[in-house]
Amino acid sequence: MGLPTHGGGGLPAAGASQQAPPTVDPNFSMNTLYAVDEEDIGTLSILLQGMPGTGKTRLLGTAPLPLLVYSFDPKATIVLRTCYPELVKAKLIQWITFYDEDYRSPTQYNKWEQIWTTHCDTGYLNQFGTVAVDSFTTWMECAVNQYVELKDRTRAKKLGNLSQNDYLGLYNLTRTMIKKTAANDCNFVLTAHLEAEQNELLGTIRYVLSTYKGLKVIVPPLFSEKWVMHKEPVGPEQVDYRILTNDSGMYTASTQLKGLAIKEQPDIKALMEKAGLPAIDKPKFWEKGK
Repeated sequence: MGLPTHGGGGLPAAGASQQAPPTVDPNFSMNTLYAVDEEDIGTLSILLQGMPGTGKTRLLGTAPLPLLVYSFDPKATIVLRTCYPELVKAKLIQWITFYDEDYRSPTQYNKWEQIWTTHCDTGYLNQFGTVAVDSFTTWMECAVNQYVELKDRTRAKKLGNLSQNDYLGLYNLTRTMIKKTAANDCNFVLTAHLEAEQNELLGTIRYVLSTYKGLKVIVPPLFSEKWVMHKEPVGPEQVDYRILTNDSGMYTASTQLKGLAIKEQPDIKALMEKAGLPAIDKPKFWEKGK
């Protein structure tokens, strides 16, 4: 891409007419510029990472309610139905599924985008205590299928993969999904899988976000909380589940909350309360008319 030849800035040519200096709003105040947005206090954006079977989906049920899950992991909602039957029955845990995906004829990304856009634009998500996408890995698979299908239907059916020029578009889709969802007045949790990455020079292994190389760098900074679900055996036929809130062993995690230990009990509300945040459920908005 070359440099712009007009209308794009740079120093004006000699003798060119100078534009009038911009006017200053007389009501402008630095206090207004740096004012705290009170409505943004108390909600979290959490990147919840972990290997399969570490309890990521189950943890969603411990977040402030009502909970809405955009579920892309096939049959993952059985965990919520099994672990929280009373909350599901009371509709305090709800989900919309996007399982039925075929890369040769993709449908689920468009289905999700239409629903999600309406939910964001109408303020519907603000009525939930927590909104989750479960998981980023399978959401991305649907996005890739749809993106490649639109770019080149023949290539999509033959290869089902990406060309070098496709990545920027997918990176922008990801940024938009995360930023627009997190902008609502609710907690936002994005679950994601991890994969082992070996440092050939040092001979060490770390677990990193399972996605395209560029997104490994782009996605984590978009979240205030970057937690890892971890389990380890503590006895015969007994497993201990923990949330890692800071780096531990081969796992990278971080938190901006005060007072959290490196390993915490898997309970989102409890961690919010420990950090001094309001961890209260919102009223059942579907019963307001009674």
